Amino acid sequence: MKKRNNADLEEVVQELRKTLGKFELALGTVKEAIVWTNIQGRVQWCNASFDQLVERDHLEVLGSSLKDVLPLEHRGPPMAPQEPYPLDKLVRSGKLEEEEYVIPTSPKKTILAVSGKGLSFSKMEKSLIFVIRDLTRQKYVERAALESEKMAAIGRLAGGVAHEINNPLGIILGFAQGVVRRLEPGEPWEMPLKSIEREAIRCKNLVQDLLTFSRAGKNQEEEVDLNKAIEDELLLVSAQAKVRNVELVKDYGGELPKIKANRQQIQQVIVNLCTNAIDSMPQGGTLTIRTREITVGQKDFIKIGIADTGEGIPEDIRPKIFEPFFSTKEVGRGTGLGLSLVYEIVQKHDGQITVESQVGQGTVFHVLLPVNSV
Repeated sequence: MKKRNNADLEEVVQELRKTLGKFELALGTVKEAIVWTNIQGRVQWCNASFDQLVERDHLEVLGSSLKDVLPLEHRGPPMAPQEPYPLDKLVRSGKLEEEEYVIPTSPKKTILAVSGKGLSFSKMEKSLIFVIRDLTRQKYVERAALESEKMAAIGRLAGGVAHEINNPLGIILGFAQGVVRRLEPGEPWEMPLKSIEREAIRCKNLVQDLLTFSRAGKNQEEEVDLNKAIEDELLLVSAQAKVRNVELVKDYGGELPKIKANRQQIQQVIVNLCTNAIDSMPQGGTLTIRTREITVGQKDFIKIGIADTGEGIPEDIRPKIFEPFFSTKEVGRGTGLGLSLVYEIVQKHDGQITVESQVGQGTVFHVLLPVNSV
């Protein structure tokens, strides 16, 4: 057998280096994060996606402990026992099926799918390789789709119930109002019948809210000057604010373009958000209504901001506030449909609504309405 000389060996080494370079280049383009560690969990190699995931320089990552570079918590039910770190599970079993984890220190609430496998090159040399997929956007889309399906189902139910209630309610209200008109002041039946009339009107308003929520109401659009529409509706809000010792601050953004919208429904959004803001400030405070024209991507929007200095919304409640019939108010002070209606109206106008809140520091609702040709 012919022995290889040094030149032949050098050529083999060069070819191996080229192959390794191509291998690293190929893995560098993979969107999944890939990391290779020794049995102690020290990073031996990783691709560019891993560097981006941990937001660390490549040279800083190499040789570091994977647990330090990428702290993870198993994503399971709140009361479930805490699962071990994926590195420990892989060392113990030699294989890690894809499981979901979160980065507890990340403000982005990143959700990751982690899988792995143990590799043995010899009795003395063992390594671990992990493949990590970012599921954050996928989970957001899934959650949004599920929420949309749930809201649609509840909307259909609400619409059906509202239609069934409307007819008998109209008869009750009609007879009550007819008798009340024939009564003389002070008659014994005056107060009971007026109570029936008042409560029937309240139920009628609730039915109308249900119809709006179920998208059954007609969306009659017109040319709307938002600043004027808001100003007209704030005449009602300002009286309530004054009684509750709330200062009303208006900051309108110049000459805003008019939009195509249902004026009454947009005013309902403003009233509901302002009423909630005032309720969150039982000791008084400041309610600020701000409008601006902004551009997001290639589209123009009018942004309405409604900010209060109230109690704020706890983080565990925030994801539920737009759910129908969800309310933190005591029984009798609300139907839990206010913010659901706001959400439905904004969606119906192809807009967006988001909320920022800190407990004890107040809340800001941001409503974006598209500027369409009118």
